[in-house]
Amino acid sequence: MSSGRYAMWIAGAWAPGSLSSTIPETAGSWRVAPIPQWEDGAATSAENGGSSVAVLGQSENTLAAIGFAQWLNSDPEAVRSLNRDAGLFPATTELLEDPEFLDEESELMGGQQANRVFAEASAAVAPGWQYLPIQVYANSVFGDSVGPALTGGIPIADGLAAWQEEIARYGEEQGFTVSTR
Repeated sequence: MSSGRYAMWIAGAWAPGSLSSTIPETAGSWRVAPIPQWEDGAATSAENGGSSVAVLGQSENTLAAIGFAQWLNSDPEAVRSLNRDAGLFPATTELLEDPEFLDEESELMGGQQANRVFAEASAAVAPGWQYLPIQVYANSVFGDSVGPALTGGIPIADGLAAWQEEIARYGEEQGFTVSTR
C-alpha cells in the first residue's frame, strides 16, 4: 500500500493505527469515507472498529480478569488512553460522542476529522453483528499475515488467506469449532 498502487482500502477504525505503525511515510495521504452501500441512501455498516476483551473459561483468575476487562473498557481515562495511546477505537458512547474526540484532526488523514466518520459508521453497524471470541488474537496476527501485503511484499489475497488460516488454527486450538466457508 505504500507503493501508491491502491486507490482504496476498506478497513475498520483500527486502520489508522496499522497504517501509522506499518507505513508511517504515507501520513497525510489517507482519507476516511463510509463504506460503499449496496443500495443508494443506505446507511448500514460492517465496521471492524473498537476493541474487545475476552475472558476464557480456562482463566485461572476469572473474576479478576472480568473486573479488569470491565474497568479497561468503561473507565473514562482508561478508554481515552486506549484511544490516544494505543490507537484503539473507543469502547464507550461517552467518548464516541465527545466533541473533542469528534473534532480531532488526524495527521495521518491529512487533517480530516476521521473520528466523525468512524463514529457515524459505528452507529450504523447492522444488528446482530459480533466479534470473534478470539478477536484480540486475530487483530494481533493481522500485521504478520496481512502486513506484507500492506507494504507491497505479497498480494492482498495471499495475506488475507494467511490471516484466515492462522485465525482458524488458533480458534481450533482454543477449543472452538471453526468454519472458513
